[in-house]
Amino acid sequence: MTLRLSPPVAYVASVAVDKGFSIISIPLLAAYLAPSSYGRLDVAISLIESVGLVMSFGMADTLARFSSSAGSEAERKRCISELLAAALVITLTLGTLLQLSAPWLSDTFNISVSLTALRWGLLGATLTALIELPLIWFRLRGRAGLFLTIVGVRSAIQVVSMWLVLRAGFGADGILIANGLTMLVLSCALTAWQLGETGLAVSMEVIHRIGRYGVPLVFASLAMFALGSCNRLFLSGRVSDAEIAFLGLATKLALAAPLLFQPFNLWWGARRFNVLARPDGLNESAWAWGIGFSMLVMSALGVCLAGPVFIALAFPQNYAGASIYLPFVVLVCVLNELNTLCNTGTYARENGVGVLIANGCGALVAVGGYAALAPEFGVPGVLAATVMGHIVRLGIFLKSGHALAPIRYPFAAGAAVFALAVMAIVFAPPASAVTDRVVWSACAVVLVAAVILALRLVPMPRFLLTSRRGGLADGGAH
Repeated sequence: MTLRLSPPVAYVASVAVDKGFSIISIPLLAAYLAPSSYGRLDVAISLIESVGLVMSFGMADTLARFSSSAGSEAERKRCISELLAAALVITLTLGTLLQLSAPWLSDTFNISVSLTALRWGLLGATLTALIELPLIWFRLRGRAGLFLTIVGVRSAIQVVSMWLVLRAGFGADGILIANGLTMLVLSCALTAWQLGETGLAVSMEVIHRIGRYGVPLVFASLAMFALGSCNRLFLSGRVSDAEIAFLGLATKLALAAPLLFQPFNLWWGARRFNVLARPDGLNESAWAWGIGFSMLVMSALGVCLAGPVFIALAFPQNYAGASIYLPFVVLVCVLNELNTLCNTGTYARENGVGVLIANGCGALVAVGGYAALAPEFGVPGVLAATVMGHIVRLGIFLKSGHALAPIRYPFAAGAAVFALAVMAIVFAPPASAVTDRVVWSACAVVLVAAVILALRLVPMPRFLLTSRRGGLADGGAH
């Protein structure tokens, strides 16, 4: 049974469900795994995630880009049917090679989990495109309720299976095997549904599109891996497994930082190219940037203020070190999503080379920083390198995107809001003073929200206005 909800409500609910289950899984892992085991699992997951980035082949972005410009319903269906056929061939071919390469990958990257568990994890990553294509198709077709249903079922199965395998004593190996099984079943179900909906079509043009648009995005995604989980490889052997676990835990909690932003991005990301093509598309894009940035800052502020209290109350004492890294990992998440807000002009091009250049340059800066800073400074060093890499990405996206989409982003107002949020975090009471921190946090959130409205990053609620202002048609507050 599919839920019937409006797209904004469904996307908010999908993010809440997905992140909610993710947050539940974090203390669940910590309750059953020691920090050293958690750290070793985190290294294995980092490798598996990089494989998933490659196996996506940028097909979801390719579908969003070229389906939006298709002239008819038949052309849109043919676009996904061609991509689905290509995804099946690529998954079968490269998936087989990955399974054969599993022993070499385990030895090369010092993966501590069993070979069987690694194979299942790699299998789940191999099926990425077959899961992403139907999900982006749901969003493009406005079938938000179906999207929410799939996301909710997937998240629930993952968390329940994780609890069962941990309770049974299977540890990290059981988690990887259970997740691989979940991805296998989900990909088979979604692929079967998509085949019934649009069928398959074979065309050389889709190969050209993937090569021209999707493959550069794969390399760009690998560059993003270098800006994220790759730092675990530079830390391995230089810091303790427990320190890696603290960074991993902080990273998982920090993923809640874009919580308010992501429902907006699910809605906006699938339609921003259509909006850009409108006569007033530049103003509408600036209006959307202000809303997205405001949601991002508010969500990040909440995580930074509440996160240390959550760690103190919900985790064993031996995980307390994660609180130190949380604000800095949240900053990384904010910069990453800010790049997403600012890359519309680059993604709107006919190829993905601009995205590859931006992410590649950012990755080079980050990896160079890892190599230079990790041996002496450990986790703080790699976090500093990651921040520098994202700043480089942002500069290139703004420069390369301006020619095609000279959007006048309200950076001055955004910088003022960001600075206020940073001060609220820096001067907050310690997490041990729970009551004081809760009161402080409530006041900080209200103050930042008031400044956002005063600077008109978000249109003022109509009941506060004496006359009707703003709206999508005229760019809102811009």
